[in-house]
Amino acid sequence: MLKFLNKILGRSSTSYENLMNSKAETNSIDAITITKAKQLLKELKIPAFELTYSDTHKSSLPRIPTSWPVNKKGEPLAYHGALCINEMILEVFMHEKSFMKDPLNLRVFHTSSTAYQTALELQVEKTSLVYKETLEQRSCESLPIWEELIHRDKSLHQQIVQLTPSNPWTLFKTAKKELLKDQSASIAGYLGGYPQWQINDMDYRKIEKAMFLVQLTKEGDHAYLFLDGDEIMTYYQRY
Repeated sequence: MLKFLNKILGRSSTSYENLMNSKAETNSIDAITITKAKQLLKELKIPAFELTYSDTHKSSLPRIPTSWPVNKKGEPLAYHGALCINEMILEVFMHEKSFMKDPLNLRVFHTSSTAYQTALELQVEKTSLVYKETLEQRSCESLPIWEELIHRDKSLHQQIVQLTPSNPWTLFKTAKKELLKDQSASIAGYLGGYPQWQINDMDYRKIEKAMFLVQLTKEGDHAYLFLDGDEIMTYYQRY
């Protein structure tokens, strides 16, 4: 495949070629090497939450926005429930249409837990605007994707490469999967932890000082929300 791409696109850079060869590597990695990689990655593992939908209980009405959020066309968004992280409450609103086509099809509002407790519920004209299922969070652990590892911990990245110079990406992926093996099958997103980028096109300098809040997934659309000061920054991917 790499030779075919080179014929069409021209010769790739050394780093790109190495990465492609690394991902194409099919040789098995021995258990001792995987164990060493897992020991290294444990230092980077942090708590997070998996997001799933549940119909076991109905969501209460939202409290944070002062008026019901709408998209560019003035269509109201459905309320998907409230999430809690770091003494902060996030309320999630989505439209059934893609938020890649209209960023306002996804709105997330935040406030402190203390302010949330005393805030008044926002009244709704149609009960259908409160989504039939509610976002729920379940504790899990998180690790970054391989392409982000070098930006998080350059030394650790180098140690993984040294363990298997020919296919470090495969080693990382295998060790990560074993460390995080209890994850649910149907994930609607992640709260906290590290963003699980579907496409590696992020300029990490833009989010270096921002706090990752939540990743939301809907029919191939992925939204990544970061808190920078008091402002929420959102990045979108389609995969």
